[in-house]
Amino acid sequence: MGQSQLVGQLAGRLLGAPSELPALEDVTQIAPGVLRVLGQNPGPATLQGTNTYVVGTGARRALVDTSDGNGRWWRTLKRVLEQQGARVSDILLTHRHSPDIRRPEAASGRFAARAGGSAGGRWRCACCGRDGEVPADSLDLREGSAVRVGGASLRAMLTPGHSSDSACFSLEVGEEAAAILTGDTLLGGTSAVFDDLRAYRTSLQRLRGCVRERPGGALLLPGHGAAVPAGSAGAYVSSALGALSRREVAVLEVRG
Repeated sequence: MGQSQLVGQLAGRLLGAPSELPALEDVTQIAPGVLRVLGQNPGPATLQGTNTYVVGTGARRALVDTSDGNGRWWRTLKRVLEQQGARVSDILLTHRHSPDIRRPEAASGRFAARAGGSAGGRWRCACCGRDGEVPADSLDLREGSAVRVGGASLRAMLTPGHSSDSACFSLEVGEEAAAILTGDTLLGGTSAVFDDLRAYRTSLQRLRGCVRERPGGALLLPGHGAAVPAGSAGAYVSSALGALSRREVAVLEVRG
């Protein structure tokens, strides 16, 4: 586990989630074919905790993101999979900092053995250069690459800015465009941090365009925080762009 993860876990234990945010359930059926499993790592940076998503309706499911690998999240995920009679066939990462949950030793022995391979799927990283802590044998997903599981498909959208390897996933359940999983490109209830302002603005503009293309908008499922309803999604992304512009102006004023 990296130093940044350890610092984040310590801050979360001491401070918890920001008090103004709504509470989120440990497990929520957030959309057709999508279960949100809360990462059990609340804190100033992670908000109520990392949102991890179990996607699909059949025996094979995709897991989008993996929290920080803590034992409470791991046990919750295993319970969900057992209740669903499902296993994870593909693990998709929206960006770096994800532990390798195939290996119990990766988190100092806090993982139980992976019970019949229930979370031992193929790692797929939709990324621009893969600049973070991801398994060396993971498979790259390029722009437009699709991962299909029972009853659902996820298509990669490269959206650098938060980090150089950030991505979103467009979700389709059956023949319907159901949602966009935004990772940390867009958060629910607060603004995101970014490594590259210009790239981040471009990614937000692209995300807004994707929302506007869909009649009625698109449900946004962020990496942290509450989901953004489809009817509010366009205005929400526009608000994030407006906040970004104001931050840029403030920085330029400070620099003089």
